[in-house]
Amino acid sequence: MTSEHTAEELFKVRDGSGRGLLHLCLQRGEQYWRTLLELGWDVSAEKGWTPQHEAALLGNLEAMKALLAKGGKVSPQEPFNGGTPLHVASFNGHFEVVKLLVSKGAAVNARDKEGWTPLAQARDQGFPEIVDWLKKNGAVR
Repeated sequence: MTSEHTAEELFKVRDGSGRGLLHLCLQRGEQYWRTLLELGWDVSAEKGWTPQHEAALLGNLEAMKALLAKGGKVSPQEPFNGGTPLHVASFNGHFEVVKLLVSKGAAVNARDKEGWTPLAQARDQGFPEIVDWLKKNGAVR
């Protein structure tokens, strides 16, 4: 097995919820995820619960900046409930990540499979500063 083949295999490995090696590295710390990105990990090929969703969940602004700079999509919808990273960041109160995603063109009025928008999730979870900011930036529901 060549080292290139090994890298391809590592890219494909997923746990039961669709998380792969880059997701694990995001949970472990900056030196890990930065190493994968420096080695040329193809962020744009990630599907499902993407590393951008994971960074939004963790509120990791620096990781989100790096993922987007490496070609990660701003508003990918994950297959389970159709949420985007903006939904995840809004739901969890990660205001700086919300601002970054919107500044990069995230769909502020995207609905998940249950009809929730990032604005509605922020309101439901009690994050009025995110609600107000999203409204000022085009969110209507």
